[in-house]
Amino acid sequence: MSRLALGAVSAIAAAALVNEELGLSRDWSSISAQKKAAQIAAAESAAGRFSNVERFILHAKNKPDEEYLVFQNSPGAGDTVDSDGFPNTRRYTWRETDLESNRLANFMLDTGIKPGDMIAILYENTPEFVFLLLAAWKIGCSVAFQNYNQRGRVFLHSFSISKSQVLFFEPAVANILNEDGVADELRNRGIRLVCYTNVPIPLPGKQIPFDFPAELVPSHELRFKASDADIPKSTRSHVTWSSIGSLIYTSGTTGLPKAATMTHARMFSGQLRFQLQGLINSTDRGFVVAPLFHSGANIILQSTFIVGIPFICTRKFSASKFFEYAAQTGGTTFHYVGEILRYLVLSPPSPYDRKHNVRKCVGNGLRADIWDTFRDRFGIKLIGELYGSTEGCGNAATLNVWGKKGAIGFQGLAYRIMNAETLPQIVKINPITEEFVRGPDGFCIPCGINEPGEFVGKVVPLPARIKETNWDGYYGNPEASNKKVIRDVFKKGDQWIRTGDLIMRDRKGWIYFVDRLGDTFRWKGENVSTMEVRDVMMKSGYLDEANVYGVTVPSRPDGRAGMAAVVLKEEFRYDFNGTLKKLGQFCQRELPPYAVPRFVRLLENMDAVTTATFKHRKIELQKEGFDPKQVSDKLFFYVENKGFVTMTGAIYNEVVGGKAKL
Repeated sequence: MSRLALGAVSAIAAAALVNEELGLSRDWSSISAQKKAAQIAAAESAAGRFSNVERFILHAKNKPDEEYLVFQNSPGAGDTVDSDGFPNTRRYTWRETDLESNRLANFMLDTGIKPGDMIAILYENTPEFVFLLLAAWKIGCSVAFQNYNQRGRVFLHSFSISKSQVLFFEPAVANILNEDGVADELRNRGIRLVCYTNVPIPLPGKQIPFDFPAELVPSHELRFKASDADIPKSTRSHVTWSSIGSLIYTSGTTGLPKAATMTHARMFSGQLRFQLQGLINSTDRGFVVAPLFHSGANIILQSTFIVGIPFICTRKFSASKFFEYAAQTGGTTFHYVGEILRYLVLSPPSPYDRKHNVRKCVGNGLRADIWDTFRDRFGIKLIGELYGSTEGCGNAATLNVWGKKGAIGFQGLAYRIMNAETLPQIVKINPITEEFVRGPDGFCIPCGINEPGEFVGKVVPLPARIKETNWDGYYGNPEASNKKVIRDVFKKGDQWIRTGDLIMRDRKGWIYFVDRLGDTFRWKGENVSTMEVRDVMMKSGYLDEANVYGVTVPSRPDGRAGMAAVVLKEEFRYDFNGTLKKLGQFCQRELPPYAVPRFVRLLENMDAVTTATFKHRKIELQKEGFDPKQVSDKLFFYVENKGFVTMTGAIYNEVVGGKAKL
């Protein structure tokens, strides 16, 4: 090899090393996406398109006969076989979707709903959800996505936040209104109840599935009641980027749910991240199994409006049927949340594991311990693990599309320099008191490399054509909105939004989720991270899942003891006593003494570990504690050198009486 050739090879190798060390190509990808997003937003503004419905209308006019909406119903739900021979499937073209939403929009106007009103909808994942959203936006209304997992007073609280005077619902969730006098309370408030559905009511030989007065609007009758004429754009001329597109409710794990304000600007920019980082493009078919009232799943829906691709949804998530449904409907990219991917990994092998067209997925909550297993088993080419929140926390959002296992994003040196004024920061905090650590000058202190701290996003002004700032807050709750804001962080008068999450950044710029503030607890004078303990327990090889949390011990009011709710792998369940002893010994070897869980609760399956939105349930488990008289599941107690042993009544009495060694 000549000197020139050798020099060229050396230069290329050196450049590759520099790129890997500094992450220049990753930074350039993110910076380019930022620039492109600003250009797209400016073009949309110039064209007067401030709502994603405008893009939908354009696509419906340009390709009316192409397939847009595919709905995979639950088995036995009563839908007929579709044209491709698949049961329980409904399909709609762009034109059919456009016309049905036109009929709904005209029905709304004809029955007293006015532009600017807030409309509440209570639906599982169905075509009717999509039709209602499009109809509302066509007449310039906002939509409150009611969570069908809420009941009684919690549901009434959430509905009241919206200040809506009308609730559209489907028969499948009418039981929510039947229970606890909810329907009576709504009617006493003068709320209009409208049952819009594709199911004939009543079904032959069956009763109406609810016993309260409501307007019945079967979709097959709507075409005779309302015009399918286009809605003039002037009807929604008041809509701007800062107008409210929808309300999406928080989970309410720390109190009653709050309504996150989703402006049209947020709903547009949210999907741009996916689009510009290659997670969604014009050849895709968006596939959603998580609830559409969830912000991530809804962004996939918004992406189909913008990009002009088919939208596929299933009524409910099924791990065993997921890739079969994907194969039948042609889904190529999907959204996940929480533990959905773990459910898939734990599902029995299927002929459809590789017999599908799914190439990409995006979401949050993919744990490092199943990252490779999920990708390799199902042949997924691109994973977009993101960080964000329903309410939005200024600019504190990240995305990892580079395959770095366990990371939620990347911010290299070049990216940090280019975004120095607006970059989200990781700042020192006391994880127990949740108070920020400030220096002698009164300002917050940035964390060092690999040092966990709270992630905060800066409130920054936006171009006048969009809205005032990048913080929308909670709808109708200024007190809660202000509580999220911390001031005088790095200089007098600046404002930052708290995420409530502990994050850390490594030397190269990779960003990792550490724990949720409030989940970290203090024991024996030390701070214990529930996520770190969980990750260690999962490495034992005995568990399908673990959920770690702190519990109060009456004899030890100075802190909280660690407890883990676990699901054993199938092969270890026959000798669960022996397995729990080995698990305890593993924890003793791998964890600091103060971090070893003192109690274990043995659960039968994943459903007991996660919430309806596939996140770890902790509050309820904490309240139930470790009393064998109150908990029906098998309980275990940690004994040094012996592992986890069965929690008897005698051991429990020694623990609460302060006699047991903790």
